[in-house]
Amino acid sequence: MSVSFWARKGNTLLNEESNLEINMSNTNAMMILQTLSFQPDEYCGDVKNDELENFILRCDLALQAIREEPSLDPGRETTIEKGETGPTFVHCGVHPGYMQERISQLRDLASFAYKHQAELSWG
Repeated sequence: MSVSFWARKGNTLLNEESNLEINMSNTNAMMILQTLSFQPDEYCGDVKNDELENFILRCDLALQAIREEPSLDPGRETTIEKGETGPTFVHCGVHPGYMQERISQLRDLASFAYKHQAELSWG
């Protein structure tokens, strides 16, 4: 499963004209949103246009913290969970710098949405 992020104005998605398509696994999307001080209950949500300046500021603060302390973005090894019976779960890892990369992309998308009087949505 995955989570996509987009700029949305009403029922119109603006990503297609911006080339700012962002898609992450559920786990990675929640990690990024929590890093930005969001506590989403669901794998969907939005930030209204009048709240985007605050979202952009959160991105800037997170990026500054990561640049000042790279150990905040160390990456994560792939792990495999397999019980004696039942399914096998593979938790894909991420490379060092992944959070900085994704937060920068979200910041760009939020700036685009703000400029176009849209909102940032995910689901």
